[in-house]
Amino acid sequence: MSNSSIWVLIAGDSDAAICTSEAGASKLLRTMSQADIQDCGAEKGRRHFALQLMSELFRDARSGAYDGLIIIAAKDMLEELRRIALPEFSKRLVAEISRAPSDLSIFLSGQMPAWGTVQ
Repeated sequence: MSNSSIWVLIAGDSDAAICTSEAGASKLLRTMSQADIQDCGAEKGRRHFALQLMSELFRDARSGAYDGLIIIAAKDMLEELRRIALPEFSKRLVAEISRAPSDLSIFLSGQMPAWGTVQ
Protein backbone atom coordinates (compact mmCIF):
# COMPACT_ATOMS: atom_id res chain seq x y z
CA MET A 1 0.00 0.00 0.00
CA SER A 2 1.60 3.28 -1.06
CA ASN A 3 -0.47 5.74 0.98
CA SER A 4 -1.36 5.45 4.64
CA SER A 5 -5.05 4.70 4.96
CA ILE A 6 -7.07 5.29 8.12
CA TRP A 7 -10.53 3.80 8.37
CA VAL A 8 -13.24 4.76 10.83
CA LEU A 9 -15.67 2.19 12.20
CA ILE A 10 -18.88 3.70 13.58
CA ALA A 11 -20.81 0.99 15.42
CA GLY A 12 -24.09 0.73 17.26
CA ASP A 13 -25.52 -2.48 18.69
CA SER A 14 -26.92 -3.67 15.36
CA ASP A 15 -25.73 -1.21 12.70
CA ALA A 16 -22.29 -0.10 11.60
CA ALA A 17 -20.56 1.96 8.94
CA ILE A 18 -16.97 1.99 7.76
CA CYS A 19 -15.64 5.12 6.15
CA THR A 20 -12.35 6.72 5.17
CA SER A 21 -11.07 10.09 4.12
CA GLU A 22 -9.74 10.75 0.65
CA ALA A 23 -8.51 14.15 -0.47
CA GLY A 24 -10.16 15.79 2.55
CA ALA A 25 -13.62 14.33 1.86
CA SER A 26 -15.25 11.53 3.79
CA LYS A 27 -16.17 8.43 1.85
CA LEU A 28 -18.56 5.74 3.03
CA LEU A 29 -17.03 2.36 2.23
CA ARG A 30 -19.79 0.09 3.50
CA THR A 31 -22.61 -0.29 5.95
CA MET A 32 -23.43 -3.42 7.88
CA SER A 33 -26.39 -4.42 9.95
CA GLN A 34 -27.43 -7.38 11.96
CA ALA A 35 -30.91 -8.55 11.22
CA ASP A 36 -33.33 -9.31 14.00
CA ILE A 37 -31.42 -9.70 17.29
CA GLN A 38 -34.52 -9.83 19.46
CA ASP A 39 -34.56 -13.62 19.65
CA CYS A 40 -31.16 -13.88 21.29
CA GLY A 41 -31.27 -10.87 23.61
CA ALA A 42 -29.41 -7.58 23.41
CA GLU A 43 -26.15 -8.69 25.02
CA LYS A 44 -25.78 -11.88 23.00
CA GLY A 45 -26.84 -10.06 19.84
CA ARG A 46 -24.27 -7.32 20.47
CA ARG A 47 -21.53 -9.93 20.99
CA HIS A 48 -22.47 -11.72 17.76
CA PHE A 49 -22.48 -8.46 15.78
CA ALA A 50 -19.14 -7.41 17.31
CA LEU A 51 -17.66 -10.73 16.15
CA GLN A 52 -18.98 -10.10 12.64
CA LEU A 53 -17.45 -6.61 12.60
CA MET A 54 -14.07 -7.78 13.88
CA SER A 55 -14.02 -10.62 11.36
CA GLU A 56 -14.57 -8.16 8.50
CA LEU A 57 -11.99 -5.71 9.82
CA PHE A 58 -9.40 -8.42 10.42
CA ARG A 59 -9.85 -9.76 6.88
CA ASP A 60 -9.48 -6.24 5.43
CA ALA A 61 -6.39 -5.57 7.56
CA ARG A 62 -4.74 -8.80 6.38
CA SER A 63 -5.35 -7.78 2.77
CA GLY A 64 -3.70 -4.39 3.41
CA ALA A 65 -6.87 -2.36 2.90
CA TYR A 66 -6.04 0.00 5.79
CA ASP A 67 -3.13 0.89 8.03
CA GLY A 68 -4.97 2.32 11.01
CA LEU A 69 -8.45 2.27 12.49
CA ILE A 70 -10.49 4.64 14.62
CA ILE A 71 -13.51 3.14 16.39
CA ILE A 72 -16.50 5.29 17.33
CA ALA A 73 -19.09 3.25 19.18
CA ALA A 74 -21.69 3.23 21.88
CA LYS A 75 -20.17 2.33 25.27
CA ASP A 76 -21.45 -1.27 25.39
CA MET A 77 -20.40 -2.02 21.80
CA LEU A 78 -16.97 -0.47 22.34
CA GLU A 79 -16.44 -2.67 25.39
CA GLU A 80 -17.50 -5.76 23.40
CA LEU A 81 -15.14 -4.90 20.55
CA ARG A 82 -12.26 -4.46 23.03
CA ARG A 83 -13.04 -7.85 24.59
CA ILE A 84 -12.69 -9.75 21.32
CA ALA A 85 -9.90 -7.78 19.62
CA LEU A 86 -6.90 -9.86 18.60
CA PRO A 87 -3.39 -8.51 19.31
CA GLU A 88 -2.70 -8.25 15.55
CA PHE A 89 -5.78 -6.07 15.17
CA SER A 90 -4.96 -3.92 18.20
CA LYS A 91 -1.67 -2.86 16.56
CA ARG A 92 -3.68 -0.96 13.92
CA LEU A 93 -5.95 0.79 16.43
CA VAL A 94 -5.37 4.55 16.38
CA ALA A 95 -8.19 5.73 18.67
CA GLU A 96 -11.41 4.70 20.39
CA ILE A 97 -14.24 7.16 20.94
CA SER A 98 -17.29 6.33 23.05
CA ARG A 99 -20.47 8.10 21.91
CA ALA A 100 -24.10 7.89 22.92
CA PRO A 101 -26.22 5.81 20.52
CA SER A 102 -28.17 8.92 19.49
CA ASP A 103 -24.91 10.60 18.42
CA LEU A 104 -24.16 7.69 16.09
CA SER A 105 -27.39 7.97 14.09
CA ILE A 106 -26.00 10.63 11.72
CA PHE A 107 -23.26 8.21 10.66
CA LEU A 108 -25.33 5.05 10.58
CA SER A 109 -27.95 6.67 8.34
CA GLY A 110 -25.47 6.36 5.47
CA GLN A 111 -25.25 10.15 5.08
CA MET A 112 -21.68 10.96 6.00
CA PRO A 113 -20.96 14.51 7.16
CA ALA A 114 -17.72 16.15 6.11
CA TRP A 115 -14.77 15.46 8.38
CA GLY A 116 -14.49 18.02 11.16
CA THR A 117 -18.15 19.02 11.11
CA VAL A 118 -19.39 16.62 13.80
CA GLN A 119 -18.66 17.66 17.37
